[in-house]
Amino acid sequence: MSTGTLTSPAFDNLSPCGEDTVDRWEFDVSAGQTVVVRDDTVDAPTASDLRFYGSCDGGDYFDSNNEFACTFPPVTLFPVALACPQATFTASGSEHCTVTAGTFGNSPCHDPSLSDYVLRVTGDEADLGLSLTDDNVPNNSGTDRLVVSPVTEDLTPCFDEFFDSYSLDITAGQTVFVRLDTVDAATAADLFVFLNCDSSGGHDYDDEADCTFAPPPHPTKGQGGCPRAVFTATATEICELTVGSDQFPPDPFGCAQRGIARYRLTVTRDGVNAALTLARDDEWAP
Repeated sequence: MSTGTLTSPAFDNLSPCGEDTVDRWEFDVSAGQTVVVRDDTVDAPTASDLRFYGSCDGGDYFDSNNEFACTFPPVTLFPVALACPQATFTASGSEHCTVTAGTFGNSPCHDPSLSDYVLRVTGDEADLGLSLTDDNVPNNSGTDRLVVSPVTEDLTPCFDEFFDSYSLDITAGQTVFVRLDTVDAATAADLFVFLNCDSSGGHDYDDEADCTFAPPPHPTKGQGGCPRAVFTATATEICELTVGSDQFPPDPFGCAQRGIARYRLTVTRDGVNAALTLARDDEWAP
């Protein structure tokens, strides 16, 4: 359907069905309301493994994947049945909220061209108004944007299914320095960088340096650090840098704020700040 305003429950579809397509909806809540967000399948021919995440401008965050039995079960490659998403939160204030609805890429679609769903959002058990603001759009907002180090960006939301990806040109013999750091205490997270160059393969960097603002500590592993890497380029090539966080909900560690993780990425070549291309921004991984 085209974008517009209607009342929950709202029937729509993801077309095509797959990890690369999402819909974005908006709604308003009042302080103290018990808000329930629920997404269900509509029929067997278009059932898929649904999921969603969302946030409100007052700081509330919610996400879900497998919470209740779908009306029409999705196809699964796993030995257990897949479920549908539902999240409940208490509104911390009068807020404007956004929910992004999509599907998991590691489960097949009954119909690759279409995934019908019904989204219901209630406040204190009353259906709320919904606005479809983005219909069947890519699941990331990257547009091959050119940026120059140091880059201040964010992961929205903060947990380990969301990534930013950059491309970097390097020349054989250059000394390449990569440093990822937190920006403030309120949005500090346990960050990592995955660096992949054709000539040397992929390498993870995680806790090589202290963070300017320490992320919440892991209850058993202790305090995490920030990524740092220095290497000499062995070939003239393009490398991909993927930035993410190690937080996985509902664990309470890893992110100071579930809705956002701000970071500063510094990349130099022979001591000179490098130009990067932000290829994928807040990509929702399969």
